[in-house]
Amino acid sequence: MKRNIYLLPINNDFNIVKYNNLLTFVSEKKITQLNELKNNMDKKLSLYAHIAVKLIIQKELSLDISKISIVYDDLGKPFVEDLENTFFSISHTYDMIAIAFSNSKVGIDIEKETENSVDIAKYFFTEKEKEYISVSCVNPQKAFLEIWTKKEAFIKYLGLGLRKRLDDFCVINDFLKDNFYTIQSDDYILSYYDGCNKAGIEIKNITEKEIEELRINS
Repeated sequence: MKRNIYLLPINNDFNIVKYNNLLTFVSEKKITQLNELKNNMDKKLSLYAHIAVKLIIQKELSLDISKISIVYDDLGKPFVEDLENTFFSISHTYDMIAIAFSNSKVGIDIEKETENSVDIAKYFFTEKEKEYISVSCVNPQKAFLEIWTKKEAFIKYLGLGLRKRLDDFCVINDFLKDNFYTIQSDDYILSYYDGCNKAGIEIKNITEKEIEELRINS
C-alpha cells in the first residue's frame, strides 16, 4: 500500500512571470479560484500545491502530466479524474505545503507554531481534548496544534469539510488515536490520517524548482 507525505517549502517571493507560466498546468476553474484570492502568497501556495499533486502523480504512476486532471466532488473535495485507487489531500500554511498521497482515502493538515491560540480550543474541542491540552504544561500550544491538525486531517479524510463540527468527535479516544501519524518538523506540526496504523508512511520532498521547471510536454 502506498502511503506518502510530500513536503514543499515555499519562499516568500512572488514572481508574476513564473506564476503566469504555471497557469498552463491548471484548469480554467482553478484559475478562477486563484483569481478570487486577494493575497499573492495565498495564490502561490494554492497554485503550487495544485501542480505539486500532478507532479507527484507523474512521479508515482509515470503518467503524462498534461493528461492528469484534478476535479472536485459536490462537497468541494478534490480528486483525480479517471484514476481509481489514487487519493490525495492538501494542506498549506505560511510557507509550507504538505500533500498526502495514498491508494486509499486520506486526510492531512499542517500548521505552523506561531502566536498562542490555545484559547480557540474552548470553542471547538471536546472536554477530553481540552483536558489533554490543560495537562500539557510544558507546551500547551504544541498540544493544541496536535489536536487541531488531527481534527482537520480526519475531516479531510471524511471529505465533509465544514459540514462536520470539530467538537462532534474526539481524536484522542480509543477509536481514532492510534491511527493518526503526527510529527513535528522544525516549527511545523503535521497530522496524517487514513484509518490505518502509523507504520509504512514515507516522507518525501519536492522543491519549487521542480515545479517551475515543469514543461507541458514532459
